[in-house]
Amino acid sequence: MGQSLHRQFSRRRRSTPESGSVSSRKRDAPERSSLCTRERRRRLKVVDRLTAARRSENMRKIRSRNTSPELTVRRFLHRSGFRYRLHSKSLPGKPDVVLPALRACVLIHGCFWHGCTKCVDGTRRVKSHSEYWTAKIRGNQDRDVKHADALRSLGWKVYVLWECRLRRPSVLRTLARSLQKRRERLKGMAGVGDAPRALAM
Repeated sequence: MGQSLHRQFSRRRRSTPESGSVSSRKRDAPERSSLCTRERRRRLKVVDRLTAARRSENMRKIRSRNTSPELTVRRFLHRSGFRYRLHSKSLPGKPDVVLPALRACVLIHGCFWHGCTKCVDGTRRVKSHSEYWTAKIRGNQDRDVKHADALRSLGWKVYVLWECRLRRPSVLRTLARSLQKRRERLKGMAGVGDAPRALAM
């Protein structure tokens, strides 16, 4: 008799509104956790441990050539059977990769330095000396447009690849297909593919 009363009392406790409040607290736990996380992030102050001289030295070490995105593109093109030249001084802007036989060039843009509008690296604004960096990146963008227009006016096909887009393997495959179609078209028109030296640099 005592055991049956204990079971009935336990069932009633489980069905009371107080037990429901426990489940509601469980449902609200993720929301409270996210609020606490946002509050901690808001209160967290990032300490800059680099001096101005050290940061300037680090920025000077950033290479303008043979960067990781450039090496990725060059290795892919070589594996795909395309031969190229690098930074031809005879062309406007000294393109990163030049394919003379196809009269095509590839411009490989770092997202921060060239102001990519589609990723966080390009849209991020530097807080220190913001006016200097904004003017510098805008100047890079103006030169990119000017050089690309000059190359097209000379009859060159211009491909622009962004650092963030290179994380997708499909981007390089699309580039290879486009270059292959251009090779076949030029070969049919004037035999350019058979005589890569016909186009002087």
